[in-house]
Amino acid sequence: MPTGTTQVGYGTTFKWNAVTVAKLTKIGEFGSAVEKVDVSTFDAATAFKVIRAGLIDPGEVTFEGVLATDDTTGLMAMFTDARARTSREYIITMPTTLGTMTFTATGFITEIKVSDITPEGIISIKGKIASAGATVLASA
Repeated sequence: MPTGTTQVGYGTTFKWNAVTVAKLTKIGEFGSAVEKVDVSTFDAATAFKVIRAGLIDPGEVTFEGVLATDDTTGLMAMFTDARARTSREYIITMPTTLGTMTFTATGFITEIKVSDITPEGIISIKGKIASAGATVLASA
């Protein structure tokens, strides 16, 4: 039985508008989901529901990181794009030990926030990006 390649997340990159965003600590799950459409009728031959595949929901991606105000073309540009409601391409690239594996989509930021600030803690950020259409998971 093949065991596959496993890898920790270190080395993953996240690009927003072709620019790598600095200081990220977490990228949430990503992918898509197919809606289930119930097409059952009163005259069905059995009492089982009849389900068909519906539209594909491209989903959203969450992210977390450390506030880096000097990352003007990455993180800070994301704050600007969120306020302007600008859609951009984003690319998640897995560690190179997994080969060339990327998740690419176009989306807009639905939430971006500076997290709690405490005297002893690192100032962090978190946000969400809604995919605005088809997504591509590619592996080579």
